[in-house]
Amino acid sequence: MQWTEIVEVPIKAINLKVGMYVHRLDRPWLGTSFPLQGCQVRSDEDVATLCGFAEVVYIDEARSIYAGKRSRPNYSFLTRLVDPEALGRLSRLGYASMRGEDRNSPAPVHYPPAVELAQELPRCLNAWKRTQQLVSRSIARAKTGKPLVLDDIDVEVEPMVESVVRSPDAAMWLTASRRQQPLPYSVTHPLNCCAMALVCGRFLGFPPDILTSVAKGALFMDIGMWLLGRNYQLVRESLDPAGTREMQEHVLRGAEYLRTSGFLDFDATLCVLHHHERHDGAGYPRGLRGAKVSLMGQILHLADTFDALTSRRAHRSEETSGSAQRILYKERDASVPAEATDAFFQSLGIYPTGTLVELSNGSRAVVSGQQPASRLYPKLIVLTRSDGSALESHSEVDSRDLIQAVPSVRIASTMARLATPIPLDRVELRKPDQIVAAHS
Repeated sequence: MQWTEIVEVPIKAINLKVGMYVHRLDRPWLGTSFPLQGCQVRSDEDVATLCGFAEVVYIDEARSIYAGKRSRPNYSFLTRLVDPEALGRLSRLGYASMRGEDRNSPAPVHYPPAVELAQELPRCLNAWKRTQQLVSRSIARAKTGKPLVLDDIDVEVEPMVESVVRSPDAAMWLTASRRQQPLPYSVTHPLNCCAMALVCGRFLGFPPDILTSVAKGALFMDIGMWLLGRNYQLVRESLDPAGTREMQEHVLRGAEYLRTSGFLDFDATLCVLHHHERHDGAGYPRGLRGAKVSLMGQILHLADTFDALTSRRAHRSEETSGSAQRILYKERDASVPAEATDAFFQSLGIYPTGTLVELSNGSRAVVSGQQPASRLYPKLIVLTRSDGSALESHSEVDSRDLIQAVPSVRIASTMARLATPIPLDRVELRKPDQIVAAHS
């Protein structure tokens, strides 16, 4: 594989500041008055000269020192991924070339074990609220033809990425919790897809800067829907050919809206352009086939489909997590490569966090966490007795312990989210030394 250790940040040349380090231009360095390997911007004259050579430049944030530089999350604790099996999987999935033929992917990283759900949930909830507000503001601006407010995006998205880096379980719990609340699908869908794509990217070893781009791609993948003449997310009846063609225009309309807003995250835009493409070439808007569909787009395609299936929609009821998985597994090597589907569900777990399950003794429980070494046996919070009556308090148990109990208790099936006897936002997570309310 070929990696690059530099993560470039594209900006318009007119927005350069003294102290920024320009790593690359949107044209070759040859023929300019600057060194071929990049340069530090040392004066306003340098800015003016660079503006004469390029419209877009790529800065190396790590080597940039300038007034007003925003404090970025510190990921110095991450180490380079060296596990041969994980690297082999990334190679087969096309990680090295997923950003395009002319842009290498950064070296994948190894993430430490996740913190406990109860520890991360309050921080994740705060990050989720900020991201939800960003989505709502962006939809409102798109509806009225106003460009995105670019300064908001990274500030609001990065806390969500940080939270998933610390605990994928917290993001998945909130995804399940929000599906139980009367929030519009147009807001919850991009947030849910963002959470699942981040969890999958973390599992595969995507570095944080790539995770941030994937998150933005998920949040804006359907922004073009609001530029059409009809809200197709609320349509109950089947679309005729003309309606289908118009609905499919949302991808290119959305990408164009991002471009005209000055949005320069090309990885995020690639996610938007590819999330409806298919491995077999039957997708849209361009009918790309095979390796031409970016791995980032494949992950978003899976997240988009899985969330659509497991959400209550205007035209149909929700699928259980188990039935949605079976539908996607039948599509392996048609919609996305089989190994990408496998990786997606390995990252979420056979029973994703937040999934309501029925146990073999008739009681109901909710999945509260994954166990990387035993993905068939997640952590559970039991909500009811075997007769269906609700428990007054909730404690987390290891499903492996239930299997070994006498009599043995196992997970029998997944259930619809609305079948829970208590909303997830009222479930308390009990630890040996504390009781932490999930969120209020």
